[in-house]
Amino acid sequence: MDQFVVVVWAVLGSSVGAAVGNFSLTGFRAWRKQLRDTRYLAMKTAFILERYAIECADAVSNHDLALQSSGHAGKVVTAVIELSELPKEEGFEHLDPKLLNSILEISARVLLAQREASVMSEVAEYEDAQQVAFNRTAELGFAAIELASALRSAHKVPQRSMVFDRWDIKETLASNR
Repeated sequence: MDQFVVVVWAVLGSSVGAAVGNFSLTGFRAWRKQLRDTRYLAMKTAFILERYAIECADAVSNHDLALQSSGHAGKVVTAVIELSELPKEEGFEHLDPKLLNSILEISARVLLAQREASVMSEVAEYEDAQQVAFNRTAELGFAAIELASALRSAHKVPQRSMVFDRWDIKETLASNR
């Protein structure tokens, strides 16, 4: 009878151990997948924000060129650039809440700046409306590049150099905001 009890305990113990091990391994795999998915989402969002910053820096540079050349080269900023749509994937809830707030806020800020520039173009002098669009474009581009950098840091995504040849995107935006 003692051998039977030992065998039953051994079978039950190994079954419980296997169940606990399986549960732990499943939980670990789910956690790793969530971490990977969140990191991918952070990187994808950072690239969208960086692309927006590049577009803003390009518009700012063209605006400066247009003013310096009396309109013979470049193009003045007449409207705030539209921010590409942010990813629709699940997983935003796993991002840092402060960063998530900033991501959602920048979309709203772009929309408000676009409306402000639109209203200014209707009610103000042409040069004043251009200046508002130019200022908002530089401000939002700088905010986007800062947010992208913070997003990369928070989710351990490698930082991306925003210097192309001698064109420093961040410096272009910082000096014009």
